[in-house]
Amino acid sequence: MNLFIFFLFSSFENKKNLIKYIYFLINFFKKLSYINDYINLYIACPVEGSSNNQSYYWDHFDCWERNGGQMQINSGGFLRSNECGQTDALINWRFNCGYHHGFQQLRNIERLAEVLNVMSKATTDQLFIGRLLGSVSAMFLNQN
Repeated sequence: MNLFIFFLFSSFENKKNLIKYIYFLINFFKKLSYINDYINLYIACPVEGSSNNQSYYWDHFDCWERNGGQMQINSGGFLRSNECGQTDALINWRFNCGYHHGFQQLRNIERLAEVLNVMSKATTDQLFIGRLLGSVSAMFLNQN
């Protein structure tokens, strides 16, 4: 271990490069910490064509009969059930609000952006919303 640390520090030509590297590592690990920044999902139905504009907390259907399984979202665009822990990208989940037929997957980023815009007005953590919008946009771009 000591040999590795010596090699690490001796590989930098000067202290300035070492400081830049340490700064890079700190920012890298800060970004990793955002993976676990879940909040309760409180939005209107994000499915295209839904006439439901009322925001409410979402439950995981598979857990609903047991203990509720409230859905949570992180800034990386992942949803999880706080009951069973099932986690997947937002665009892979299906939604049913009762205002459209059955469970439907997200197909249109415009409706989702509209819903998330309302969510952004209800939270004080604009950094979270900014990361979430960027993550979800990238998911839609990579999907096509």
